[in-house]
Amino acid sequence: MDKYEVVKDLGTGNFGVARLLRHKETKELVAMKAIKDAGFETMTVVQEATLPIILKGKDVLAKAKTGTGKTVAFLLPSIEAVIKSPPASRDSRQSPIVVLVVCPTRELASQAAAEANTLLKYHPSIGVQVVIGGTKLPTEQRRMQANPCQILVATPGRLKDHIENTSGFATRLNGVKVLVLDEADHLLDMGFRRDIERIIAAVPKQRQTFLFSATVPEEVRQICHIALKRDHEFINCVQEGSGETHQKVKQMYMIASLDRHFSLLYVLLKEHMADNPDYKVIIFCTTAMVTRLVADLLGQLSLNVREIHSRKPQGYRTKVSDEFRKSKSIILVTSDVSARGVDYPDVSLVVQMGLPSDREQYIHRLGRTGRKGKEGEGVLMLAPWEEYFLSSVKDLPINKSPLPPIDPEAVKKVQRGLNQVEMKNKEAAYQAWLGYYKSQKMIARDTTRLVELANEFSRSMGLDMPPAIPKNVLGKMGLKNVPDKSADVDEPLIKKAASTVSVEAADNKPKTSDSYLSKTRFDQFPLSPLSLKGIQDAGFKTMTVVQEATLPIILKGKDVLAKAKTGTGKTVAFLLPSIEAVIKSPPVSRDNRHPPIIVLVVCPTRELACQAAAEANILLKYHSSIGVEVVIGGTKLPAEQRRMQKHPCQALRLKMLPVELHNFSF
Repeated sequence: MDKYEVVKDLGTGNFGVARLLRHKETKELVAMKAIKDAGFETMTVVQEATLPIILKGKDVLAKAKTGTGKTVAFLLPSIEAVIKSPPASRDSRQSPIVVLVVCPTRELASQAAAEANTLLKYHPSIGVQVVIGGTKLPTEQRRMQANPCQILVATPGRLKDHIENTSGFATRLNGVKVLVLDEADHLLDMGFRRDIERIIAAVPKQRQTFLFSATVPEEVRQICHIALKRDHEFINCVQEGSGETHQKVKQMYMIASLDRHFSLLYVLLKEHMADNPDYKVIIFCTTAMVTRLVADLLGQLSLNVREIHSRKPQGYRTKVSDEFRKSKSIILVTSDVSARGVDYPDVSLVVQMGLPSDREQYIHRLGRTGRKGKEGEGVLMLAPWEEYFLSSVKDLPINKSPLPPIDPEAVKKVQRGLNQVEMKNKEAAYQAWLGYYKSQKMIARDTTRLVELANEFSRSMGLDMPPAIPKNVLGKMGLKNVPDKSADVDEPLIKKAASTVSVEAADNKPKTSDSYLSKTRFDQFPLSPLSLKGIQDAGFKTMTVVQEATLPIILKGKDVLAKAKTGTGKTVAFLLPSIEAVIKSPPVSRDNRHPPIIVLVVCPTRELACQAAAEANILLKYHSSIGVEVVIGGTKLPAEQRRMQKHPCQALRLKMLPVELHNFSF
């Protein structure tokens, strides 16, 4: 043990003791002062295993778990390579790039660049730049020209853009002495093989190359043949028999029907927050749009939540990522853009909602907690029909957890929160959910069953009927003319695209923006006392501007064409005088089996028709003799016929009518 001195057992996973290296190569690291300032006292096992070999100039393929310090393991010798390189000529406008680091995601690239800047605290002459998708190429070109760098961190697609479109960039790559492919398995999983081959061809053959990867499948080995020298070293930092997940992470799974998932998530979070004042939670969702839906819901439930997914601009994602990294008592809802490599310290809980794409993705997501030897907890939430996934992780220490009791008040609160989520976000989540599960072979085998499950998800969002999906999208999914046999329908519920409607509700009561309110009261108009009482119970104190402008004219018996934005109270504006018209109509004879329909409202979509009928019933709270019915496509005609015969109505809402029959057009 002459080369090593045992300092202390850090207990990092299954790696054993961590040692502080005492040899000449380590003493030569001039970044030691910055390392100390960053709080690093001893090496991780990955750093201990790789640094001596890398500092000897060897190419390395390192198999290492996430969260084990591999970024520092390749950055320290990279910095040494820059220091030892001859200084660029002062006359050179295009200084060479000495170190090129390629990462699979924007977040991982930004994180690696941030760590490099930390280690370069006392090397002000060494520049670091990051080039990633989601930003404008000309902006990056100007930035690199104004601030030349020796270390460049990049994602493959954007790096390829610069090689092909940035003047002088290819020449700068001729100076590369170190090439790093970080998360190599993930780079290949994401389909970047051709880009990687293009990048390897663009840098000099006389270089040193490091490949770091959590797994080493055949695809990674193939890249090794073209990226690494023949005498490269393979360093396996995962001991035989050690699990692929951290031992200190408590893993559980819960099985519950989709209609319980949102309430279950809320209760789970509240319990965890109560037990952990400095909680830091990451919730992984199946798609970007489902991520937005869950983040919106948790925001409506007054939780301190942030969201990251591929639909957010890069500047926003970087800002939120930095905020989450530095914060406590915070929840991050994310898609798989945060699943690999991104280092968020002190994450106390990882929740995975729905089916992970595969076993590896489950492991990588879980790896966001229990990092650097700290404890963590992971929960996987599945529906009963997703339970088959557990067979792929049966060798992992994951145990079934009993479902926590869910307070009925919590269920109501979640339902109210879902009512507040914009309809367009629900529609997008529904379509994305359907597309994701269509890609899961075990579920997509039976397309009819898939549609039934999608509509179950739709109901879990508080929708009575599933949103419409454009025909061209359905065609791409291979779901044209797939019927929903779980509902009382004689045609597919997923049909031609319809316009979306933004629904804002609380306790199923209509709600409008304060910016559209006026000071005019409803009792200033000739409305029946029972109508005014229903308005008061609905929480309306004053009219909106639309109601104030239209009601006086409508109540005078005039036809109206009103131009009004959505969410401005226009539904109430035409419902109130419609109710007055029913009240003033002569009573129908009891012997009449076919009472006349007095008010007919035509709406463009099923969702809007159902919403209008619901608002009518709220306003008719004290008019028990007035009936409301809604007839829409997607339900069986005989069923509607029987219902209307059994429950005669004076007001009717329907989705489509082939004739022009209306008095008020909004």
